[in-house]
Amino acid sequence: MTTAAKPNTLARFLVRPVAWSCLLGVTAFLGGFFFPFLFDSDSNLLPVVGFILGSISLLVALVVGLIIGLGLSLLKASPRTHVFAMAAAVVATLVATFFYAIPEPRLVGTVVDAVVVGCHPASNHDESQRDLWLGLLQAQDRLPPPNWEAEMADKIAHPDGVVLELDVQHEWKILASRIPWEHGELEAVESVDPADSGPRLAYTRSSGSDCAAYATGQTERFELTWEADATSPPVTLPAYLRQRVATPLSSDYEQLFPRP
Repeated sequence: MTTAAKPNTLARFLVRPVAWSCLLGVTAFLGGFFFPFLFDSDSNLLPVVGFILGSISLLVALVVGLIIGLGLSLLKASPRTHVFAMAAAVVATLVATFFYAIPEPRLVGTVVDAVVVGCHPASNHDESQRDLWLGLLQAQDRLPPPNWEAEMADKIAHPDGVVLELDVQHEWKILASRIPWEHGELEAVESVDPADSGPRLAYTRSSGSDCAAYATGQTERFELTWEADATSPPVTLPAYLRQRVATPLSSDYEQLFPRP
């Protein structure tokens, strides 16, 4: 009778808890690895993120599964109870891993209320920026592309916009949800304090390249974005000047700021 009881005890306090631990661990790892692909399928880092998230989920689930398995064994739960409890635990693990894998909203833009305190032609900032880019190239032991300096000098001489000096009063971060059932929905979150202290510079094309077309001393609302330029050194004026582009709000952003 004692001999027969040993295999039963072994099954209750070793085999079943280990089975619980392995089942929940594998479920959590698979969920943690694959769920991030639902939220951001374009990122090249998804396999790395999935592996890290899956590994963390695996470790937690192994411990939780072992505890649940031992608990049911101590309560002398029947095999049928184990099966039902395992099914419920697998579903709960997948749900918990799903919500754990949901990333933070993506920052897609910045909106500011700012007083336009000054307007300058792009040529006012040319020399310092040219020296900066040439210095960076020299530090990397590189030469500028052929005709780059002449091309940028021509763009400075014939700009398509101006540089505004903005005194930011309020700033909002525009966030896009990455939750599947709310994917792409926008939310404006006001910053407690503007990110930059003091006036900041922004390039704008909204009224042409003549400062006379821009009113100063008035509060205006702008959308600030970095203009894409994958070349180094850059060939677009805003990137060359290292300034964000100020534009009127798009219709999508306008909806976030209803008029009183």
